[in-house]
Amino acid sequence: MPMPKKFQIAKKKAALEEKKAKAAEEKAEREALEAAGVKLPKKPKVNKFAYPTPEPLPPPKPLTVAEAMAKTQSWNAANVIANKYSVGTLTTAGYEEKTNVFRRMNPLADDKGSLYP
Repeated sequence: MPMPKKFQIAKKKAALEEKKAKAAEEKAEREALEAAGVKLPKKPKVNKFAYPTPEPLPPPKPLTVAEAMAKTQSWNAANVIANKYSVGTLTTAGYEEKTNVFRRMNPLADDKGSLYP
Protein backbone atom coordinates (compact mmCIF):
# COMPACT_ATOMS: atom_id res chain seq x y z
CA MET A 1 0.00 0.00 0.00
CA PRO A 2 1.48 3.36 -0.99
CA MET A 3 2.27 6.02 1.58
CA PRO A 4 -0.54 8.57 2.11
CA LYS A 5 0.02 11.86 0.32
CA LYS A 6 0.15 13.98 3.49
CA PHE A 7 3.02 11.83 4.81
CA GLN A 8 4.86 12.16 1.49
CA ILE A 9 4.54 15.94 1.67
CA ALA A 10 5.71 15.95 5.29
CA LYS A 11 8.71 13.81 4.35
CA LYS A 12 9.66 16.18 1.51
CA LYS A 13 9.32 19.19 3.82
CA ALA A 14 11.55 17.56 6.44
CA ALA A 15 14.19 16.78 3.78
CA LEU A 16 14.04 20.37 2.54
CA GLU A 17 14.41 21.74 6.07
CA GLU A 18 17.43 19.47 6.62
CA LYS A 19 18.98 20.73 3.43
CA LYS A 20 18.38 24.37 4.39
CA ALA A 21 19.82 23.80 7.89
CA LYS A 22 22.92 22.16 6.44
CA ALA A 23 23.41 25.03 3.98
CA ALA A 24 23.00 27.61 6.74
CA GLU A 25 25.50 25.75 8.92
CA GLU A 26 28.06 25.62 6.09
CA LYS A 27 27.53 29.33 5.40
CA ALA A 28 28.04 30.23 9.07
CA GLU A 29 31.19 28.10 9.22
CA ARG A 30 32.51 29.75 6.05
CA GLU A 31 31.80 33.25 7.40
CA ALA A 32 33.53 32.40 10.67
CA LEU A 33 36.64 31.23 8.82
CA GLU A 34 36.64 34.33 6.60
CA ALA A 35 36.30 36.54 9.69
CA ALA A 36 39.34 34.77 11.16
CA GLY A 37 41.33 35.72 8.05
CA VAL A 38 41.41 32.34 6.32
CA LYS A 39 40.89 32.58 2.56
CA LEU A 40 38.69 29.83 1.20
CA PRO A 41 38.31 29.04 -2.49
CA LYS A 42 34.94 29.85 -3.97
CA LYS A 43 32.64 26.98 -4.79
CA PRO A 44 32.55 26.36 -8.53
CA LYS A 45 29.20 26.90 -10.17
CA VAL A 46 27.81 23.68 -11.51
CA ASN A 47 25.93 23.64 -14.77
CA LYS A 48 23.48 20.78 -14.48
CA PHE A 49 23.09 20.62 -18.26
CA ALA A 50 26.80 20.26 -19.04
CA TYR A 51 28.25 16.85 -19.73
CA PRO A 52 31.00 15.80 -17.37
CA THR A 53 34.48 15.74 -18.84
CA PRO A 54 36.07 12.39 -18.05
CA GLU A 55 39.73 12.13 -17.18
CA PRO A 56 41.73 10.93 -20.19
CA LEU A 57 43.17 7.47 -19.89
CA PRO A 58 46.94 7.17 -19.73
CA PRO A 59 48.55 5.92 -22.94
CA PRO A 60 49.08 2.16 -22.95
CA LYS A 61 52.65 1.02 -22.47
CA PRO A 62 54.05 -1.31 -25.11
CA LEU A 63 53.99 -4.99 -24.26
CA THR A 64 56.46 -7.67 -25.14
CA VAL A 65 55.16 -10.97 -26.48
CA ALA A 66 55.81 -12.71 -23.16
CA GLU A 67 53.86 -10.04 -21.24
CA ALA A 68 50.96 -10.25 -23.70
CA MET A 69 50.89 -14.03 -23.38
CA ALA A 70 50.96 -13.81 -19.58
CA LYS A 71 48.00 -11.41 -19.48
CA THR A 72 45.67 -13.48 -21.66
CA GLN A 73 42.48 -14.64 -20.00
CA SER A 74 42.02 -17.94 -21.78
CA TRP A 75 43.98 -20.65 -23.49
CA ASN A 76 42.42 -19.77 -26.84
CA ALA A 77 43.52 -16.15 -26.60
CA ALA A 78 47.07 -17.27 -25.76
CA ASN A 79 47.05 -19.57 -28.79
CA VAL A 80 45.80 -16.78 -31.07
CA ILE A 81 48.63 -14.51 -29.94
CA ALA A 82 51.15 -17.33 -30.31
CA ASN A 83 49.95 -18.07 -33.85
CA LYS A 84 50.15 -14.41 -34.84
CA TYR A 85 53.65 -14.21 -33.42
CA SER A 86 54.82 -17.38 -35.15
CA VAL A 87 53.55 -16.28 -38.55
CA GLY A 88 54.74 -12.71 -38.12
CA THR A 89 51.31 -11.10 -38.40
CA LEU A 90 51.49 -9.11 -35.21
CA THR A 91 50.51 -5.47 -35.60
CA THR A 92 54.04 -4.34 -34.77
CA ALA A 93 55.47 -6.08 -37.84
CA GLY A 94 55.67 -4.17 -41.12
CA TYR A 95 54.29 -5.44 -44.41
CA GLU A 96 57.65 -6.60 -45.73
CA GLU A 97 58.40 -8.50 -42.53
CA LYS A 98 54.98 -10.16 -42.59
CA THR A 99 55.30 -11.27 -46.20
CA ASN A 100 58.86 -12.57 -45.70
CA VAL A 101 57.84 -14.64 -42.69
CA PHE A 102 54.73 -15.86 -44.52
CA ARG A 103 56.80 -16.98 -47.50
CA ARG A 104 59.28 -18.77 -45.23
CA MET A 105 56.48 -20.51 -43.33
CA ASN A 106 54.56 -21.40 -46.49
CA PRO A 107 57.01 -22.20 -49.30
CA LEU A 108 54.27 -23.50 -51.61
CA ALA A 109 52.11 -20.38 -51.28
CA ASP A 110 53.45 -18.94 -54.54
CA ASP A 111 52.32 -22.01 -56.49
CA LYS A 112 49.09 -22.90 -54.70
CA GLY A 113 47.50 -19.62 -53.71
CA SER A 114 46.94 -16.18 -55.06
CA LEU A 115 46.49 -14.51 -51.69
CA TYR A 116 49.24 -13.13 -49.51
CA PRO A 117 48.91 -11.63 -46.02
